[in-house]
This record gives sequence, C-alpha cells and structure tokens, in this order.
Amino acid sequence: AASGDAANVENREIDARLQGAWRIGGFTPDEPLGPVLDEMLAFHEKVMVVHFENGRIRADSPGIFFDRRYEVVNATGERFQIIAYDDTGTPQLSYCDFEPDGSVRVWMTSPWRGVGTLVRTQ
Repeated sequence: AASGDAANVENREIDARLQGAWRIGGFTPDEPLGPVLDEMLAFHEKVMVVHFENGRIRADSPGIFFDRRYEVVNATGERFQIIAYDDTGTPQLSYCDFEPDGSVRVWMTSPWRGVGTLVRTQ
C-alpha cells in the first residue's frame, strides 16, 4: 500500500502543477494532416486556451470547445500520463513531460497523433 500511496502523491503533485490555463506552443503530427487541417491547426495554435481545473480539461477556441474529465496517472519525476475521457467515456491517453522551461511536452495518441507543447499563459 505504501508504494501506491507514494504514486498517488506524485500524481496529485503533477496535477497541481497542471492547474490553470495553457496555450498550444506547437504541434507536430505523426502523419501529414493535409492543407485544410494544417491551416486549421495553425489558426488554433494562436488562439486556443486549454484549462486544467479540478479534474476537468477544457479547450476554448472559435469553433472548438470541449470539457472532459481527466486524470493524471503513472507520474514519476517530470514524466506522467494524462487520460482524458471523451463524451462517450472512451479514454484517450497522452504521455507527458514537464520540460525545464516549465512547458509540457505531450505525445498524443488520439484523435490527433503527434507531439505537442503546452505553454503556461501569462
């Protein structure tokens, strides 16, 4: 039980560091998106704000809004995973690292496969 308690503490500590508003610092897809999605991504990178708050992840951008339950799991040092649950309850897993500059590098598995960066808003 002690190791489980320690893991829960690390997960909660990481979650506490995530709380607040972030913007997209960049995203590199695993596969080419094509001109339409490339243009959409370029637009939303400039204006989207992602909020982590009390077990909910919200994104706001013209034409895009979501509000989903999430949890931080498998936190070890600066590495952790986020499981976000879509509207049907299907889990979507992302692998994350806090970078030395305070940003978060995110390896997304779905629906947009690739590597992104979240940067704290000012």
